[in-house]
Amino acid sequence: MLLKLIQFLTILLTALALVPAGAHVLALPNKIHLPQEPYFAAQQIYRGWEFAGIVLVAAIVADAWLAWLLRGQPTAFWLGLGGALCMAATLAVFFVWTLPANLATDNWLSTPPNWQVLRARWEYAHVAGAALTLAGLCLVVASVLGTSPAAIGLSADASDSAAAQAPGLGSARACSGSRARSRTVRAGSDCRRRG
Repeated sequence: MLLKLIQFLTILLTALALVPAGAHVLALPNKIHLPQEPYFAAQQIYRGWEFAGIVLVAAIVADAWLAWLLRGQPTAFWLGLGGALCMAATLAVFFVWTLPANLATDNWLSTPPNWQVLRARWEYAHVAGAALTLAGLCLVVASVLGTSPAAIGLSADASDSAAAQAPGLGSARACSGSRARSRTVRAGSDCRRRG
């Protein structure tokens, strides 16, 4: 049950981290060529967005925790770890390129002579962060999808049984999961064993 909860939180937090990153990417074409005054005015809409960093840090922790929980499943582990590393790289991009631009411009309230260079760094750093966040999301989703039923406390028999219980779902899946033990045939909505 803990693994299922961590899988859910990992996907949720990583997806939530993509929201502000994606918003920056979508705004870029409309902002990148603005003159100084309108650009600095537009930058003020991001006041308070620093709290989105809490979600990013939570996503890094959740992604790393997921990888740790899946350490016995190499593929799922490496995918989860890759997701955590992508999210950590997103944070690194922020500290290396975005934050220095914010500091040099006093959060876009003062205009240094190289403000256009800072603008380009700020904008394209957000594109890089969004790409890394999207890659991280894809990797953690792949990790969750690649987790074996045994890792979440289900044996092959239990997952076959659970699938067979679902109305309208799983009959063929339950039959296909039973092939390793014996040959099965689907008849209506049940599986019959043949020796």
